[in-house]
Amino acid sequence: MSGPKPSLKPVRKFFLSISLTILMSASLQAGQAGHLYQNPYAGGPRSGASVLSLVTSLAKRPELLDAAYLRRMLGAEDRSFAQNGAAIKHYSLYVEPGTSYDFAENTIMARTASGGDAGPALHRQLTCHMSNSGLTHAQVRQMLGRPERRYFDNGAHPVEVYRLSPYASISVTEPANSFNVSAIEINYIGAALSKPTAADLALADQYRLDKAKNLLAAGVTNTAVALLAQHLEDKPNDFNGHLIYASILRRLGDVNGSLEHYRLALDLSRGAADFAAQDRAIKGLAQFGVVKTVGEPLNDNLGANSRLAGNQRFSAAQRVY
Repeated sequence: MSGPKPSLKPVRKFFLSISLTILMSASLQAGQAGHLYQNPYAGGPRSGASVLSLVTSLAKRPELLDAAYLRRMLGAEDRSFAQNGAAIKHYSLYVEPGTSYDFAENTIMARTASGGDAGPALHRQLTCHMSNSGLTHAQVRQMLGRPERRYFDNGAHPVEVYRLSPYASISVTEPANSFNVSAIEINYIGAALSKPTAADLALADQYRLDKAKNLLAAGVTNTAVALLAQHLEDKPNDFNGHLIYASILRRLGDVNGSLEHYRLALDLSRGAADFAAQDRAIKGLAQFGVVKTVGEPLNDNLGANSRLAGNQRFSAAQRVY
């Protein structure tokens, strides 16, 4: 089922920026009074463990090194640029503070693992840069075992390489005497890869939605709003996403935007016969006075409670102005 795609019109984007500024100002005032919710991202987080977990999972399943999948896991790219004939996507706005990612995909000439003449091969590379990983080479070896090889890069920094699948490897860089891993890189060189499955993308969509909810609970509203907007661009028929987005816009004072997404959620949830979502959408619309809620039933002989609830829900849905 196709549905209308959400859009942030220029006026709404301007309105959102003003609302977010006011909201952050109010949060700052509350913080000065000692009531500011503590942001779990504050205080120099150590991101190495979570990054290593992500890259090892991707190295074991290199087909997930895909732009559509990474957009869901890392958020939309900040910018793209060309380097050595490859388009590189850069991600930093929606990942852990102090980290950034670069993703490149191109075709190179390479030998196969079994030897033979060089031929065209697919090369995908994902690099994570970290300012405070909290990891050392010794700790990585404890988790991944003995590296396949070691070498020094152009900056004379030691690099250890681990092979997690026949055609994918992980390179871990720890600048000399820093005791802090600064970069972890995945390289895949091999045959063309299949696309991520629908189940893979669904899990990534849910991860992004949960991340937006957690950021919202932590008070990082602007990032949560941006992730929800990206989520709805990729999944315009997700009525639960529309309900969350409508609730945020209502709290920010964007009446028109909130009404638009409550109406979208109502239409989509009716098509999916999701009565709980319909109730949430109707209650959201009722807060603006654009829907008349149903009172006590007029007929006591309408049948089972579920049927009665369904009739009330349908009647309320028809009364949206």
